[in-house]
Amino acid sequence: SMEATARTPVLQVSATFVNTEARVAGLEGGADAYLVQPLAPEELIATIRALLRVRRAEEHLWESQQQYRSFFESNPLACWVFDASDLKILAVNAAAVEQYGYSREEFMNLTLADIPAPEELPSVLDLLPKNGLPTAPSRIWKHRTRSGKLVQVETILAPLRLNGRDAYLAIVQDMTVKLELQVAEQKEELRRLL
Repeated sequence: SMEATARTPVLQVSATFVNTEARVAGLEGGADAYLVQPLAPEELIATIRALLRVRRAEEHLWESQQQYRSFFESNPLACWVFDASDLKILAVNAAAVEQYGYSREEFMNLTLADIPAPEELPSVLDLLPKNGLPTAPSRIWKHRTRSGKLVQVETILAPLRLNGRDAYLAIVQDMTVKLELQVAEQKEELRRLL
């Protein structure tokens, strides 16, 4: 498959196409290196080692990206990523789709401004991390689901780079049921006292 070979280094060697145009065409065509004959064995071995060093570095980066994607997608808490400049939602996980009721495609047409209850938006914008450190949950926020229902949540925001763009990762825990249980327990305790 293309994915299986996409990160395979390609070394092109030619005895006939040795001019600059041919080398440029080879590199532009996908070769990672282009050598011309006559070729010293030491140069060939050094070039192969250099390509393998680059391949190993790319492999480590690809593995860490895969781990990030796996963590993001399998996280039981709702997570999404939004652009730092225009606040457009760039990615969401399965838990966010389930919690908020939007499809992934619908989420991609939203911005951060569409998620909180309208009166809370200015406070949410003030929460965006300024110093590169994640914000800890400091209060309960009200968020709107697709159906218009309000849920009470705790949110952690962390800055990150995604495809060369400044963005934020939001990790959201729905506290609605927990808070409703606390209120019910307090009412029951009050009833017992009375």
